[in-house]
Amino acid sequence: MKPEEQTNLYGYKDDFKKFSMMYNNGILPNKILLSGNEGIGKCTLAYHLINYIFNKKLDKSYNLDKNIINTNSKSFKLIKNNSHPNFYKIGLSREKNSIDILQIREMIKFSQKTSFDNNEKIILIDQIEHLNQNSANALLKILEDLNDKIIFILIHSRGKKIIKTIKSRCIEFKLFLKNEFLCTIINNYFKNNIYETINNDFKNYYFSPKFYINFINICNELKFDFVKYGIEPFLKLLILNQIYQKKNYTNIDFKIFIELYFHKKIFRDSEMNFMNYFLYFNKKYSEVKKYNLDLESFFIELKEKVINE
Repeated sequence: MKPEEQTNLYGYKDDFKKFSMMYNNGILPNKILLSGNEGIGKCTLAYHLINYIFNKKLDKSYNLDKNIINTNSKSFKLIKNNSHPNFYKIGLSREKNSIDILQIREMIKFSQKTSFDNNEKIILIDQIEHLNQNSANALLKILEDLNDKIIFILIHSRGKKIIKTIKSRCIEFKLFLKNEFLCTIINNYFKNNIYETINNDFKNYYFSPKFYINFINICNELKFDFVKYGIEPFLKLLILNQIYQKKNYTNIDFKIFIELYFHKKIFRDSEMNFMNYFLYFNKKYSEVKKYNLDLESFFIELKEKVINE
């Protein structure tokens, strides 16, 4: 389910209350930067705020007590279909490695048009760490001279670099998802108590809901029993089926699964000879991603040198 389709908001009740109060008091910043770990629901929070603002003057308003979007709202349907006249979204497409200048120019054209019903316009830019130099410079210019009737919401995954001048133009809100909501989000996404059944090899409260959703979807595709089996057979199956090359999973950081494997070997199985392997493959994977090297060769070497031993 995409962030714009998530009608329930979990884990950010206090944050949302703060945003709604600022909007109602006329002090909501018009250049907002939401930052936090990848996959914790930053974009979902943004869409709830957008729905709240657009529905504020309508009968089918946002349920502020339960943080639920009214699905009968016309605004919700338009936002979900990316057809709301006062809303514009930019994100990273699967076909591109960056948000390019053409996307920013189209957004600028939108910003210069008269708003519908003289209401606020909202522009959402997801994954701003993927702005290239030209697109970042173009965005910076519009941020420096922004109309009060336009609200920018920028989404940034912590740990990934963004241009400092863009960050300095915005009011940053750092988001953290409490552990108690991890289980709730995953179970609600799959509409059952699936999180409790996951093998302990894959349990780690540092992981985001997005990680577990991707993991369960991969397991379902491979018909892998994540209740009965742990990380080692999963990693073998992942390599055998070359999941890392499939378009649907290009945005997954497979380094996490590698770290889980070595963590179990070193700290749970006390096989300390795996420490050198861990340091070697951890460094090599970073180089593969940084320099866009052959991922398949990496996984073949991992399988031959470590997993098959």
